[in-house]
Amino acid sequence: MPTTHTSGRRAQRGASSAEYALLATLIAIAILGAVTLFGGATAGLFSRTCSSMSFQEGSCS
Repeated sequence: MPTTHTSGRRAQRGASSAEYALLATLIAIAILGAVTLFGGATAGLFSRTCSSMSFQEGSCS
C-alpha cells in the first residue's frame, strides 16, 4: 500500500481568506502611496489645463 508523505505541510489547494486580506491590504497601501505621491502634481496638471482653456468664469472649478 503506497504511503503519502506530507512532511508536516497541509495540502495547498488555494489561497485562504487571510492571504486575500493581506493582498488587498498591500494593494490599498500601494494606492494610498501613489495618491499621496502624485496627487498634488495631478491636481496642478488639471488646474493648468483648465486655466489654459477658454471657459466662462467659474465653470472650471
